[in-house]
Amino acid sequence: MKNVPVKKVLKTLLDGVDGSEKPLNYNARTKLLAVGIYLLYAEGRHLNDLLPILLGIYRSLPRLKWIDDGISNRQDKVPIQEQFAMCFNTVLSELASNYPDVRDIIISAQIEVFTVTSDIIVDICDQVQPQFQTKCYLMRIICFMIGLLRSFGRYSGDKDHPLISAIYPVPFIITKIDAQSNQTTACIGEGTLRLTTDSENFLWSDAANTEKQDQKERLQKMFSKHASSFVLPTVFNGNIPFKFTIAELNSFSDIMERLLRRPLLDIMDAYATDIYIAGQIKRFPYKTLSECLSLVFVTAYRDAYAPYDTLKLEKSLAQKLSREVKAFAIELYSKGEDFLNAQKLNDDERTLRCPLLINRIKMSVLCSSVCLELMVWATCDEIDAESLHATIADRLWHVHGHRHASAKISLTMMALEALGSLAVKFPTIAATLTVNSVSQFLVEPSPVFSKLAVDLGVMEKRVFSEGDRKDGEMVKKKLTFENLRKVAINSLCRALRSAMIVDNSSVQACLTNISSKLFLIANKDSNYGSALALENAMHIVGGIGAALVDVENIPQLAFSVFQQAFTETSTNHDVIIAELANMWIAGARDIHDLIWLLFTKITIESSSRAYDADTADGVEHRYAYLSLAVDNAMAKMAESVNNDEDKMTLLYRLLELFVQLGHEGRKAGEKLARVMKLSTGAGNLGVLIPKIASLLRRSVTIKNPSVRLRNLFRDFWFCCTVLGFNVARIGLWPEEWFEAACEIACKSPILTPQESLRAELVANATIKSGNVLSAELQEIRVTILSEISPSPEVTAVVNKLEFTHCIYLLSVFRMELMRALHSVEPGAVHSIFQYLEDKSIRKDKDGIWTCLLAAARTIFSKYLKVRKCADTCLTNLIGSFPHLLWNGNVINVALQILEALSNNLENDTDCKIMTLSFPSLQRTIQLQDTLDRRKLVVQDFALRCEQILQEAIKWAPGSTRSCFVKYIASINVGCSGSFRLTVEAILKSLNDASGCTNDTSPSLYLSALHLRSLYFGKVKGMIEASKSEEETKPHERLADLFEQQLERACADGADGCDEDISEGILRLAALFILTKEVSNQKLDSRLLHTLVFAPLKNFTASTMRLCVIVWNWILVAREDIQLQFLREMAACWTITAQDHLGIFQRDPEVVSPLSLQYCSPPKRPHVLPHSIWIYFLVERVDIAKYSSREQLDILELMFVQTLPLNVGRLRIDVNSPLYISSDSSLCKVDLTHVTMTRNVETIGLRCHFLNCVLSMIQRDSMSFHISKNILRQRVYCAMLDYFSVAAQTPTQNSAQLKNDIRLLITFWNTLFSDVKYIKKEIFASIDTECNLESLQQILNDNYKSDSEYNRADMQTRHAMTTSGCNWVTLVAAQGRASSLQKNTQLTVDPSRSNPNKHAEQQMKLYNRYRNLILIFVANEIERLSAWLNPLGEALGLEDASIEQWRKSTFPDARTEAKLLRENARIAWQICPDLAVYMPSRFRSCSACQMAVQELLVNSPELVTDLPEALSLMLGEGRILEEKVEDLKTLSHILTWAICDPVMALSLLGPRQYPTHPITVQYAVRVLRSYPPDVLLLYIPQLVQALRHDTMGYVAELIMWLAGHSQLLAHQLLWNMKANMYRDEDSREKDPDLHGPLSELINKIISNMEGPARKFYDSEFDLFKRITDISGKIRLFPKGEARKKACLTALAEIHLKTVAYLPSNPEAIILDIDYKSGTPMQSAAKAPFLARFKVLRCGIQKLEQLGIAAHQRKHIPEADIRFLSRSEDSLVCWQAAIFKVGDDVRQDMLALQLMNLMRNIFNSVNLDICLFPYRVVATGPGCGVIECVPNSKSRDQLGRQTDFGLYEYFLTTYGDENTETLQRARRNFIRSMAAYSVFSFLLQIKDRHNGNIMIDTDGHIVHIDFGFMFESSPGGNLGFEPDFKLSQEMVAIMGGKMEAPSFRLFASLCVQAYLAVRPYYKAFIALVSLMLDTHLPCFRGKTIQQFRDRFAPQLSDRDAAKYMMSIIRNCFLNVRSKMYDQLQYIQNEIPY
Repeated sequence: MKNVPVKKVLKTLLDGVDGSEKPLNYNARTKLLAVGIYLLYAEGRHLNDLLPILLGIYRSLPRLKWIDDGISNRQDKVPIQEQFAMCFNTVLSELASNYPDVRDIIISAQIEVFTVTSDIIVDICDQVQPQFQTKCYLMRIICFMIGLLRSFGRYSGDKDHPLISAIYPVPFIITKIDAQSNQTTACIGEGTLRLTTDSENFLWSDAANTEKQDQKERLQKMFSKHASSFVLPTVFNGNIPFKFTIAELNSFSDIMERLLRRPLLDIMDAYATDIYIAGQIKRFPYKTLSECLSLVFVTAYRDAYAPYDTLKLEKSLAQKLSREVKAFAIELYSKGEDFLNAQKLNDDERTLRCPLLINRIKMSVLCSSVCLELMVWATCDEIDAESLHATIADRLWHVHGHRHASAKISLTMMALEALGSLAVKFPTIAATLTVNSVSQFLVEPSPVFSKLAVDLGVMEKRVFSEGDRKDGEMVKKKLTFENLRKVAINSLCRALRSAMIVDNSSVQACLTNISSKLFLIANKDSNYGSALALENAMHIVGGIGAALVDVENIPQLAFSVFQQAFTETSTNHDVIIAELANMWIAGARDIHDLIWLLFTKITIESSSRAYDADTADGVEHRYAYLSLAVDNAMAKMAESVNNDEDKMTLLYRLLELFVQLGHEGRKAGEKLARVMKLSTGAGNLGVLIPKIASLLRRSVTIKNPSVRLRNLFRDFWFCCTVLGFNVARIGLWPEEWFEAACEIACKSPILTPQESLRAELVANATIKSGNVLSAELQEIRVTILSEISPSPEVTAVVNKLEFTHCIYLLSVFRMELMRALHSVEPGAVHSIFQYLEDKSIRKDKDGIWTCLLAAARTIFSKYLKVRKCADTCLTNLIGSFPHLLWNGNVINVALQILEALSNNLENDTDCKIMTLSFPSLQRTIQLQDTLDRRKLVVQDFALRCEQILQEAIKWAPGSTRSCFVKYIASINVGCSGSFRLTVEAILKSLNDASGCTNDTSPSLYLSALHLRSLYFGKVKGMIEASKSEEETKPHERLADLFEQQLERACADGADGCDEDISEGILRLAALFILTKEVSNQKLDSRLLHTLVFAPLKNFTASTMRLCVIVWNWILVAREDIQLQFLREMAACWTITAQDHLGIFQRDPEVVSPLSLQYCSPPKRPHVLPHSIWIYFLVERVDIAKYSSREQLDILELMFVQTLPLNVGRLRIDVNSPLYISSDSSLCKVDLTHVTMTRNVETIGLRCHFLNCVLSMIQRDSMSFHISKNILRQRVYCAMLDYFSVAAQTPTQNSAQLKNDIRLLITFWNTLFSDVKYIKKEIFASIDTECNLESLQQILNDNYKSDSEYNRADMQTRHAMTTSGCNWVTLVAAQGRASSLQKNTQLTVDPSRSNPNKHAEQQMKLYNRYRNLILIFVANEIERLSAWLNPLGEALGLEDASIEQWRKSTFPDARTEAKLLRENARIAWQICPDLAVYMPSRFRSCSACQMAVQELLVNSPELVTDLPEALSLMLGEGRILEEKVEDLKTLSHILTWAICDPVMALSLLGPRQYPTHPITVQYAVRVLRSYPPDVLLLYIPQLVQALRHDTMGYVAELIMWLAGHSQLLAHQLLWNMKANMYRDEDSREKDPDLHGPLSELINKIISNMEGPARKFYDSEFDLFKRITDISGKIRLFPKGEARKKACLTALAEIHLKTVAYLPSNPEAIILDIDYKSGTPMQSAAKAPFLARFKVLRCGIQKLEQLGIAAHQRKHIPEADIRFLSRSEDSLVCWQAAIFKVGDDVRQDMLALQLMNLMRNIFNSVNLDICLFPYRVVATGPGCGVIECVPNSKSRDQLGRQTDFGLYEYFLTTYGDENTETLQRARRNFIRSMAAYSVFSFLLQIKDRHNGNIMIDTDGHIVHIDFGFMFESSPGGNLGFEPDFKLSQEMVAIMGGKMEAPSFRLFASLCVQAYLAVRPYYKAFIALVSLMLDTHLPCFRGKTIQQFRDRFAPQLSDRDAAKYMMSIIRNCFLNVRSKMYDQLQYIQNEIPY
């Protein structure tokens, strides 16, 4: 500050504040205060430049607009006008006090502002009915005036500690330099400051507890203490530094009198009441203003006049001032009395409890008290003094019983103080009036005293009878009573001291008078009055003796009075004892001996009574009952004596008394039986030990004692040894005595003898051995041996020691052991060696030196164990406070110590250095004396450090690594052993890492170290370069530059975190760390905001990973921003939730793979950035929950805001009054609700997040139980929300899935243990009346928006139906069910009448929902584990524990059914979505499905938007039967959500559900909603539905579909033609379909017009001619003739317009390969093959081209050429086989199901391959079959190569290790697994090598599905296994089941089976619709067997086992080989 130019000060501190009309916001106010504080510490620099600016702004304050925007002001209790006015005016007053040159300028400005403000107040009050805003302005101005008055003329008198530093402490230490000694000495701080409202005379809680409060915190918030001001200093080195002139006082008086007029005050009070009720002003506490305004005025008035003494002023001036002040004080005092008399007690009862309201009675009492002081000050002669004295004294005796008793008592206390002050001012009055009045007040006693005493006596009886219920009230009454007496005695003593000026004998006279009254009172009958008077008299004597201890003979007189009272009175002796102790503490050394003699006598009498309990001499023991009083007195003396001489005197006396009692006890013990010796009177000794310890605690260790003191300590320890006081936990004495003995041992002198040890021991009376029995002596020797554990040689010596030597040895050993173990002094352990060095001990012939040597070894060994003990303590400490592990200071200290110890080993090999100092730690370490021991210490400490570091990395890896980097960066890495330790810790921590998505490699650690150092150095260099160029704000300029670079980088690098983004973030982080040096809070906030919000600019994993590294860096480097960082991060997290990013993204609508023509792999959710963030968040939660309540509060609020309460999808009721349409101009309801994605790939992340929150809830640090319950509900909701969708097949890779299962298990375990926390918290919430029923209202109050609350935020999407569907209230809903049934009368809330019972009900409900989640999660773990571990290998330990829980929960099927039925109902209450999907999760329990079906039937309207719910509601179709149909329920089907096409098709036939008009109409509506390309998949079933079309809906549907899509019409026509006949030759008509189909075909064709009809004609004509080729060539023999005929016939076919293959309506035919015509091998039916060049353009495009072409009669050649030039990937050659005489409908069904399976596999991202080639039946016995491209049959391969398939692979793709073979094998396995499952489910037979293809990539493809389901070659024997798995196939996959390739195949098989099982109903439905075709594969049990193969009743784990059994059965099955052999024999098909 010394060399800072004034411009920089103005720029830095006062930038932008100029006193203009700008609003005065928080920043402006703090800048003004900063300038003022700067001037106070700048020692006069820039004062003349800056002060005028401050005063100019000061004068403009009344007219400025104030903005209350300070966050720190929210905790205040006064408006900002009062707060700032007080602080700012305090600064100005302090400047006026410190710098006389500017004093007049400042005071003038203050008076001017007072005047202006008062004018404004008066003007507004004079207005008639001012506006409300004017009243608000008036109240703000008055508050501003109050703040000015509270600080007017206030100063500290110490330049280094101005008053403002108590409110705003400076962040540096102020020291003074003594000019003479040049030594720095600490200054007086805020500890000496007091407030004007601090007084024991005021009985309110805030005043009574002033000393107990934190002084620093109390002063910082003193402006919130209404009407308080700083008390002016009273002690100065010279003259008073500050005093107002008379003119200034007159001006102030005029302002005060003007504003304190009663009419004006009444107006202010009325306006204040209006404003207070309206709540217009923040923190406005004044319901009335007159009391507070009067108090601050009169207080400032008093302090302003205080420097003047009316007795020393010029007489006329004194009289004038006296007259004015007295008149004002008396008037104001009278008003206060009237106010108190007019008030009711209850008026301000609530203000005593409300911290934001002022206590009007308190204000009035304070004001009256100040008025009394002013009256005393204004008294200027004895006549006035006598008059005032008489008035005040009269008030003391005429206080009537008033309802404001406490207020009157306070006034009484102030009146007594006023009498004392008056007496000090007028000694004559003191001698003649005050002493007598106050004495009479106490001794008579006064009515106030009597009433208090009576009340206190009554209350003691009441407390005794009622227990502790009234205890607090009694304590308050007793405190009032004691304070009143204390004030009276203090005033009396002040008066006596003043009276001594005029009469030296006044004190003696007073004592004589009190003494005579004392004895007169003692002889009266006892009652409250006499007993109180007697007690008061004794307190008076003691008070005088203590207060006037410096007056000669006064203590002696007081003691003589007490001594006489001791003998002549029989009561209140304990009062005398206490007062004598006070006199001792006060320093009455002349009577020390007398006092101690009395205390000793009482103590010894008490002890002797214990020794001789049967004595009949009662006189000797008459004072024994006072032993407790003496004990308390001694304790008080030991704690309160401060003078060193007095402390030593008391120590002597206590030790002498202890030893004397020990002697008396020993003498008495000799007369008693042996069993009583130990404990006889020992209690009297033991109680002295804590007193001695208390005295020594405040003293230094005694090292050079006198002979007497050394002997006393020796005898003390001998007694302790004999009686066992120095033995821990022996059970005889209180443990506090041993602890006190340990403290004494630490300060005791050593017990070496003065001359001869034997002589001293023999002469010692304490341990004479005359009566010691030999058995007792032997017992002591055994004790010595057991404690010292000596060698055999020393044992022999001990066994010969005498009793005195034994006691000495044991005393020394125990005392020194306690010293070594408990002393904090470094040299404590060295004391034992002084005994070994002592000459007299070494010369002792009894061998005591040898024994002490052994004792020294034992002591030192136990001292060394302290190191191990410290290690244990460290472990325990970390166990309780784990955050110490990753605390930066702890890590730094540990590594510093390790580094220093390691360096010492290298640099001090000779062990010359004995201590190791750490200046930065202010600690020293004592080193061992040998190098080996030092190495052992370093080894042990390094091991412990390594353990700490590894555990820290486990708990908080990010923070710990940041601490490592910070430490390594600060040391020389090249020579650092700690660097090696940190890297090793990270490497070892990798062994424990399990599935963490965060990068845990050492490369990241080293990279972070490099990046931090690099960018820290770069940015620091930039700053230094800017400084060298004299740039004023280098940090701000760099911040602008870096932020712009980051913005550009994020805009350009949206796809990832490129170098520019990394550089921008790292530069900003380094700059943020470096800004700590300049203390720029605004820049800090800006940079921190940018760093925390960086992920939002580029929400990618790389950016998030970098941000986490940076966040850990700044959190370690800037520990001061922890809370601010968390607030920013919470805001950023909340924005991601609001913007639906990452884990909060909204799920796309789930489309069934059955509803798509082609199903692509699912898009993975973009949650990796959130995954990295959540790992960081978990770490921060772990840190916060062990270290910071404030951080937990921020995190808790963040979780509450972003964890959704709704379960399932949100539904808005448009009829609700809360719903406002989007086009409304009114306030709109925000429909963007926070949700979490339910994608299966996020389940692990969700569980990790929720487990973090739940574990935080379960920590005891979250003490607010409502917040725990709210968060617990949100955790439960968020977890249940995941299960509100259908069970999803896992799509993540195995590593992620394994980690997800681990996180699921962790969450399950945390949730499982939650039961104990639920019980604890629900019952704990009863005490605060916070049960779960109130949570809804709490959420409504705390978390609703500022505009209008949207109830949907707190409810599920079914909230508008019943309250039971609301998750927030569902816990309490059942508890309220009974009370809701009858709402016609009021009933008592059961939670009020029996809270424990209600809490138990709530706990049961909570546990039900917890158990529901446990069941869901356990089921999910089982499902995912089955997918991850399809081969059914052994479970992990955690998974096995959950399985064990499941078995114990569901021990049998009956129990499982019961529990799942109950849980289904609970799930329905929470959210119907949950219940709907339960049966699919718990397939083995039919009861669950029945329960859900019952709920659905009763309330179908709740789930009409769930397509999956429809099949559940229909069940087995009974609801559709005519007898039980419920039209009300069925009517909902008409509005049901669109289901998949298969479900709709199943409703059209009676096989699955009975046909019903409603369901058929619904099915038609569904099918119409799907596009043609989807319906093309289901043409066969759609046509078959006509069989049951009794109502004509299906025919109408087909007509509608045919009219809307020409291609769909073509396919329908082909299929209808194919199904008109049952046989291949069109001879046998289908009885059910022929007629309807014929009619429908004609209708469809007749409805075609124009281009559509032409398109139809050309397409059907073309393929009729192509199909007829088969009939033409059939006449030719097989071979070349047929081949030539085929080519000739094909050459006659010409493309005239747009055409397409019937099997592929997505590709237009561009050309025909006329050379491709190839007849097939069949001789009778003559199928042939032809190739076509096609362009894949899609159904819609093809239809558009076809219609357009036929509008122009033909397609132009140019268009054909253009289409031919299309992309190569879209143009290809497609081969097709045209069959005549073969029914291909069975192949169509098989390939249809195959296509659906492929869609299902793609939908779950399962990497397996199916090729459902196209087959279309174009007529009876006719069809088109597409060929599999680039493939050959296994038969062809065998004929070409003549070796096995495995050899073919080796020959074609290369050796085992080649990439091509591995790729081909992979393709083979993928396709093999898919076709194996397909073959198994459909029971595909006839799998000879001619029906198995291999393509060029290695895929296997099955063709020709003529035998499936129940048909098989050889008469339907089912001879072949479920699927073919021959030797050559196994050879390709490894040759054995244990081979990795075969295990992959088996895994894919099981996963494919698990993936397709959820759709088993769809497959069954499709097959069921085809049963009536009477295809050969259907033989009666098709559906039953088909369903059994899906095993729908099995869980996924059991289903996986079932599939594995199928694989094992098919593995090298001999029947496959036998069938191949049969085919070879019959058809010459090689194998």
